[in-house]
Amino acid sequence: MYFKLSMIGILLFAAVTMAGCDLFGGSDTEDNTPAEGTVYDLSNVSKEQIDFEGKLRFDIGPGSYGAFYVEVESGRDYFLLSEVASGGGVTMYLSPNSELTIGDPSVLKPNLPAGGGWFTAGWSGRLYVLVLASTPNTTLTTGIYTYDPNASIPSNAAQLIVNDIPTEASLMTNQEHLYYFEAQPGYTYEVYPTTVEGSIVVYASISPTVSEDNYEFGGAYGTDRMSIQYTGATTVYLAVIDSGSTLGSDYTIRVFSYDEENGPVEGIEDLTVNAEKITGSLMPHAVQRFAFDMNYGSTYSIISSELKGGMSVYGCELSCVDDEVYTSTGAYATNRIDLLASESSGTHYVAVVAGGSDLGTEFTLRVISYDDPNAQVPNISLSQGTTLTDQTLVPDEIKRYKMSLSQGITYRIDVTTEEGGIGTYFSSISSVDDQVYEKTGDYGNDGISVLPEETGYYYVAVKASSSGLGATYSIALNEVD
Repeated sequence: MYFKLSMIGILLFAAVTMAGCDLFGGSDTEDNTPAEGTVYDLSNVSKEQIDFEGKLRFDIGPGSYGAFYVEVESGRDYFLLSEVASGGGVTMYLSPNSELTIGDPSVLKPNLPAGGGWFTAGWSGRLYVLVLASTPNTTLTTGIYTYDPNASIPSNAAQLIVNDIPTEASLMTNQEHLYYFEAQPGYTYEVYPTTVEGSIVVYASISPTVSEDNYEFGGAYGTDRMSIQYTGATTVYLAVIDSGSTLGSDYTIRVFSYDEENGPVEGIEDLTVNAEKITGSLMPHAVQRFAFDMNYGSTYSIISSELKGGMSVYGCELSCVDDEVYTSTGAYATNRIDLLASESSGTHYVAVVAGGSDLGTEFTLRVISYDDPNAQVPNISLSQGTTLTDQTLVPDEIKRYKMSLSQGITYRIDVTTEEGGIGTYFSSISSVDDQVYEKTGDYGNDGISVLPEETGYYYVAVKASSSGLGATYSIALNEVD
């Protein structure tokens, strides 16, 4: 965020909050604040900053002051640096006039965040800066910095694509990396660094000379996020600095925004709602992403099952979803994430993140919705009043049967086991199994009674036990008198 100086007749200003401080505003609290009406003649200022390079140093004692001026251009962005020596304190005043009068509406008293702050000049011409010590014998390093908005991107700056996967990098001790990304006006961006080894600090600025002395947003240590928003479209620069680690630092960094379009994330697999579960495997700490379509007003359940190794599951409307970027989570082992498409139709993304098991991770994943149409799942037709005999299954195999049932009539589904163990499951979902069902029977000679609330197709699944040699059975559908 940065700040606007404007001049209409007299100099007007608007206070804008940055890091909890107003750049222009605040009250006089120092005992040596000059009285209103005090005049300072700055027409013979000896320190002039023309090229906006280097820093100015002032050693200010009681009764003295420091001053300098720069030529500013209307609509251009500038950074006012304020580095006060330990234990010192200063008060700074800004004016377009060389005759600076305390209390005049054209004179601004900035209440600077630590290190300084950005502003946008609202006129072209000189800007005079008056520096008064609020403690005796104060040393101040200051200056006003700007950059050319039409300048090319520095050759050492690497681009970060918004809503892409994290970028991995390593730093030597005290080394710095420079990144940039393109920001849209009014959009909120999250800068998310993660330290793997060592220690880093991140600073953000609209200036390519971003550093610990020149930034608008900063201090994103470790895994802390840093929220950034600018009022206009701009290029944002990020400085990632190793903070003196003996062996340097390994880190990742990314930028994401829920206001932006999805980034170019590759390798995303499609999930069909109400289809059979899929099986996958991952190396330790690897991520696999999936996508499915959600319809407005429909409820969806993401169901996962851990077969081997550790895993966690995350959901998000951003395709770069993982254990850092997500809006829903909690589908551990055989649990589920329930989602409601309450705002609009669109694509939702799911990430399965493997744990650290040396043997990797194996899992199943599916999405179901009682509000969406059924998927095409292989099944056997089972008509009312018929019995299908000599049905066979190998261990863990599933067979599904499709039935046309009428509202208000009670039906009995009987499954008679001739050999082996089975489980029986009933649902309106075509991919019915031991995860997705509304009714189930007991193992052995199973039977399920159902009273449909609507006329339509319903499904029953018969699954063989994982032990033994499989199962042989018969299945019948009949109305109940």
